[in-house]
Amino acid sequence: MNESIDNSELFIHGYCLWRLDKRDKKGGGVAFYVKRNIDCEIISKYEQEHIKALWLEVKAHPQRLLVGCVYRPPAWLPRLLWSFKLDPQTYMENTYEVLITGDFNANLLLNSDIYTKKICQIMDYYSYKNLIMRPTCTTETTNTPLDLILVIRDADVFDSAIADHKFIYAVYN
Repeated sequence: MNESIDNSELFIHGYCLWRLDKRDKKGGGVAFYVKRNIDCEIISKYEQEHIKALWLEVKAHPQRLLVGCVYRPPAWLPRLLWSFKLDPQTYMENTYEVLITGDFNANLLLNSDIYTKKICQIMDYYSYKNLIMRPTCTTETTNTPLDLILVIRDADVFDSAIADHKFIYAVYN
């Protein structure tokens, strides 16, 4: 997704669209669709220089949910993963539940991959659980779970296939 795609081309009736386009190359942008009747806003204080991520606060009184949508390019250096602030204490001080989703470009089925090892170390360190247990990217040569939903508390997850990546989403109770 990039600036050449107008919001009108992405319009879904009854939903608001928030997006963060990738400007330097094609692909790699992130976006949220949220039902118009849901009270939410973009939170910029969690943005980071090396990460393509969009943060949204959903206000479901009295609880608040912080949702991060992330894109990690395949060639991203593993050391940069530690700069990505996944520390739930950062968010919990604001009484948030936290859900981080997106294309992490790490195959959790491959324990030998350096990127996957780093993501798993971070998930273990901060007690995140990945809710997506099946492949989300299927091509003629691959069948891998590149798209993740990270939570500390379980949520119900549904999936549906589109393009070469499956559409993933979570429903918080």
